[in-house]
Amino acid sequence: LAPSLPKKLYPHVQIPSAKKSVSDTLHVLTTGLTDAQTTRLRRAAKQVSTTGTTISIHTSATKSTHSYTHVVTPVGKDMRASRTFKYLVGLACGARVVTPDWLLECAKRNTVVSESPYAVKGDSATPTHTLERRNPGELFTGCSFYLWGEPSCWDAGSAHSRDDLVFLLQAAGARVVDELPEIEDDAQDTESSEPLRAAKCMDKDLVKVPQKYRAQFALPVSDNPIVLVDTNSLKSARCSTTMSAITATTLACRTKSWLFDCISTNQIL
Repeated sequence: LAPSLPKKLYPHVQIPSAKKSVSDTLHVLTTGLTDAQTTRLRRAAKQVSTTGTTISIHTSATKSTHSYTHVVTPVGKDMRASRTFKYLVGLACGARVVTPDWLLECAKRNTVVSESPYAVKGDSATPTHTLERRNPGELFTGCSFYLWGEPSCWDAGSAHSRDDLVFLLQAAGARVVDELPEIEDDAQDTESSEPLRAAKCMDKDLVKVPQKYRAQFALPVSDNPIVLVDTNSLKSARCSTTMSAITATTLACRTKSWLFDCISTNQIL
């Protein structure tokens, strides 16, 4: 009989009680590695796979796989990784984030070993946060998002295309809508003794946002769609018109930096 994976280590992987099946597969997403490092890990994965547990190495995040079990990434002396798109996808999927030494040790021992000695502490973009186990696709469950901006602006000069962001949001459990619901104009309360403040992680993004729109980024998240704003699109006159319509409502606006920090810290900021 093929050896089963420890249930405590992989709660979101369906483990068969007997014969080997596709559920025995560990999907490992690599990021930040050189070609030579990736080749070495592929050899290690192949060696472990002869013991009954298949380890599948993925060098790119694809829509066909929302079940990554591990992310393998290099780290600095502080055991923190660079926050890449694939790193974020892995977090959204509930994957364990480890250094390459984990897989090499698996090959050395010819079995899947505990990730704890090789666990990545977090990422350099959120240096005060330490990674903890999370359930796949849980963060934005029940939340819907509308991506506002010109498609060409989303993709121009950015490391993350609009499609990438949709993929990331869906991996984190969000629903992405193509149209905003009709919401009646709702004047914001100006008598509050403590004015709302946008999350600090958006400070650099808001430099590009005209003052007249900034209050929208401080509104609390509600049951209505969250508007993820491409700040580069604010230069477009046509887009500014639609943005004016959004700011007449109570729809909360957010930026990409906010999205990435939410996924890094596993909380809606």
